Amino acid sequence: SKWRQIAQTSLPRKFSHTGHQDVDDEKEKKSTSTAPELISTEEDHHDDMTRKLDDQQRQRTKDMLANRDASMFQSGAVQRLEDRITQQELEQEAQEKASDLLTPLTTPQRKLVEEAIYGEGSPTDIIAQVGTDSVQRASMSRLAPGQWLNDEVIHYFMVMLSNRDEQLTKRTPGRKRSHFFKSFFMTKLLDEGNAN
Repeated sequence: SKWRQIAQTSLPRKFSHTGHQDVDDEKEKKSTSTAPELISTEEDHHDDMTRKLDDQQRQRTKDMLANRDASMFQSGAVQRLEDRITQQELEQEAQEKASDLLTPLTTPQRKLVEEAIYGEGSPTDIIAQVGTDSVQRASMSRLAPGQWLNDEVIHYFMVMLSNRDEQLTKRTPGRKRSHFFKSFFMTKLLDEGNAN
């Protein structure tokens, strides 16, 4: 029907046999009545096309944003996964290094430990000593299962760690020393802090 309206308005007017324009009131009315309809139809068609183009542009923008958000999410997820893998690798490496340091005790070493913890003797017997630091049998018996540790055992262990660190530093150039505080350091710090 739109094409018919277009065809009717674009046709030339008919001439009568006299060579003058044959003006028919009815046809004039009809052509003037269809012209506004044709204009409004063309405007409607233009508006429809504009709306469709706008809708398509909006959809393309939504798709582009969705793809961008998905790629940002994926890159963030990939980064988190890479970070987690790196963290797991670091933990695995630390466990391997720690297992190298904590070698199983040999049978003679195990017998020494059992004698120190469960052996007979005076509770004041010195079981181990390095310089001025020592540990007594009574303190060593605290390493048995179900016992509370005391500060002498912890202090002596820290001294042993410090000595080990010193030896490792001497053997490994470029390695920095670690500092091990004595077990009574925090107590002394808090006591002196309260005195002021």
